[in-house]
Amino acid sequence: AEMDEQREIFISGAEQNNIEAKLASGIFDQIASFAGYGFNKSHAAAYALVSYQTAWLKANYPVEFMAASMALDATNTDKLSLFRQDCQFLGIDVLPPDINASEPSFITEMQADKVVIRYALGAVKNVGSEAMSSLVKERAEHGAYRSLNDFASRLPKAAGNKKQIENLAKAGAFDSLHQNRRQVVEAAEQILNISDLSHKENTSDQVSLFGADTGTEVKTEVRFSDGPDYSASDRLDKEHEALGLYLSAHPLDSYAQQLEKLSVVNASQLEELMQGKEQIRVKLAGQKTQLRENVSARGNRFAFAGFSDRSGSFELTLFSEVLLQAKPLLEADIPLLITADAKNENGSVRMLGVRIQSLDEAIAQNQTGLGIWINDKSCLEQIKACLAEVGAGMAPVKFYVGTNMGEVELTLEYRFRLSGQLRQKLKSIAGISKIQEI
Repeated sequence: AEMDEQREIFISGAEQNNIEAKLASGIFDQIASFAGYGFNKSHAAAYALVSYQTAWLKANYPVEFMAASMALDATNTDKLSLFRQDCQFLGIDVLPPDINASEPSFITEMQADKVVIRYALGAVKNVGSEAMSSLVKERAEHGAYRSLNDFASRLPKAAGNKKQIENLAKAGAFDSLHQNRRQVVEAAEQILNISDLSHKENTSDQVSLFGADTGTEVKTEVRFSDGPDYSASDRLDKEHEALGLYLSAHPLDSYAQQLEKLSVVNASQLEELMQGKEQIRVKLAGQKTQLRENVSARGNRFAFAGFSDRSGSFELTLFSEVLLQAKPLLEADIPLLITADAKNENGSVRMLGVRIQSLDEAIAQNQTGLGIWINDKSCLEQIKACLAEVGAGMAPVKFYVGTNMGEVELTLEYRFRLSGQLRQKLKSIAGISKIQEI
């Protein structure tokens, strides 16, 4: 009876503050569910105070609040991914880990008159917070690392194993010292060897008959392998492998125009689309993040599949028939086009998978063409190699080349199978000024 009376007061007050009665009632439903166990006044008062303080911090110091939240769950990549999405929604930049700027935990810093979050070195997988603390301590005492050779010669023993170096490189922590991440990953063993030599030299107490130090100064330098950096897609995969989330970009970023043509919606739009509806059919695109398979009491297989898109994450229930059809695609770890029935259940959206396709295949069937603007003909061989790799398809490709007579349009004789991966590879080629759907 008390809650019913409070509901009327709450909704009336909400309407006076220009909040619709339906929304106010939904909010109160959540409050009412708490009454099932939280009616004790001392309990409710303590929760209310903490809730108010937390809300005030988030409203007035959002960057610091999110940095602290990420620091609290630095080892939980699922929560870090959600916090990352919250930061995107709030317009807060999260900068990648940097061996010369990051701390063991998440911190805030100023960038061009804007407060941003710097990713924690200790949140990189398989590196350890204590090991990263030793790296930061060395940096604080003797200055920033000037190069990979300098880093190797000063590398503390606590931070000296191959997996640590590789994952820091994959996460982008050495980008300020050396831009080619693949070369740094492949040089991890060399970095450790230089570190070992440096430690042996520093700890040697042998002297000659004349009292001079017999040790010779370590001059070994990292010798990088030849070849280009990871492709844009591989770079993201390695980043995800090291961090457990996509930080600098998302695999679906290069598909933006195609997703619009395929009428794909973002995960963040689902609740809005479901307003006033019990069920709708939607198309989403996503990169699989997890797959949990189960068997029902009747022996039927089903699964819960987690996906990530550019706006957030979502989960899909897959029953046996759809699961069987989609299993090879889910195991291939490629961008997927998902048709699902979204249902409104107790105020939350539950999605049932209807069909799963390769996103690249769906785009190829849509016969979208590609325009490539060229400002240096030296890139033609690389373009040729990329197109040969994807092979024949249904999509036309046109070159746009600037000349003294103006821009010339050239349509290639053959048609190709276009994909987001191809677009990412083309974007990395010097001499291409623009890539656009046609």
